[in-house]
Formats: sequence, structure tokens, C-alpha cells
Amino acid sequence: MLFVLAIVGSCKSYSGNKQGEPAKELHIISLEALDISENLTAFSTKQDEILFVIHQGVPKVNNTLEISLKDYFSDLEFNVDSSLINIRKSFPFPSDRTFLFSLVELDDYDSEPFVMEQLQEHYSNTNLNQIDIIEVDTLLNDDDFLGMKKINSNQIKKGEKKKIIFKGSHLFDKYEYHLLIEGL
Repeated sequence: MLFVLAIVGSCKSYSGNKQGEPAKELHIISLEALDISENLTAFSTKQDEILFVIHQGVPKVNNTLEISLKDYFSDLEFNVDSSLINIRKSFPFPSDRTFLFSLVELDDYDSEPFVMEQLQEHYSNTNLNQIDIIEVDTLLNDDDFLGMKKINSNQIKKGEKKKIIFKGSHLFDKYEYHLLIEGL
């Protein structure tokens, strides 16, 4: 009986918004590393240097998105002792917008401008429902593309928190990051 109650209790929504009012702002709370990509082989640095890029898409007449850079966070360093970074940044979230979140594990901080330019160009010329991680990773040379996730304004309500998961493996290393966001 307690087992059933525990399962039912764990299915609660994080939203305090009973009417399902759409979010007017998107608040980025934190980025957490559950498994860094540089931790498996003897050659691994045991530290990930992450570039977190936020793009915003505005619909165009032909059902595509006009992509623009909204913000980015560089110098995010994760290791076994430091796995949570608070971001605490909010953005207006009009009802016709889409946010794209990208994570890149950098081998060299000098490559940031190049990486951001490649992401912008690729996203502007690609069906965002069919992002090929290997193709994007190839564009970034030595830096590792860990993924892109998107959220539309109808996917998060005011007062609701969501966890967006980036999980996979790159060469010999597994990674998992959780991005926590909230509708305001």
C-alpha cells in the first residue's frame, strides 16, 4: 500500500498554475552535470568546459524559423567536485517563439566564436526536427557537440518547472546534463 502511495505521490506536477496559463517569461535556473564527458579514459581531463548557447526562433511564413542568438554562457567548468552551476537568467517568451538550447564541450576556449557561428548557420539552414548530432559535431572540429533541445511556448506553463536532459556518449565518454527551467 505504501508503495502505491509513493508512486502516486511522485507523479505530482511542479506547477502551481492550476489554470495552465502560458508562461510569459522563460527562466533558466541551473545546469547540472550528472556525468561529465571527460571522465572515462586515462587521457580524459576529468573536467568539462561547457559552452551553453541559447537561440530563439521566430516563425517565418514558410513554416521555418528565423534563428537569432539570444545569449550564451562560456567558461562553465564541471568536474567531479563541482557539478551544479546556477544561471538564473530570464527571457521574454512570446507565444510564437521557440528557444533552442545547445551544449558544446570545448577543447579550447578560443574556438567559442567559431562554434557559435557554426551553430547559428547550421540552425538557420536546417530542419530543427532533424538535427544530426554527428553532422553538427563534424562542423565543430575538435569541440564536442553534446546536443540541442528546443522548447516552444506551449510546452511550459506559468509556474511550471521542467528538466531538459542532454544525455549520450561521445567517442569513449558518456555524458549527462540536466537543464532546469521555469515558466514565469
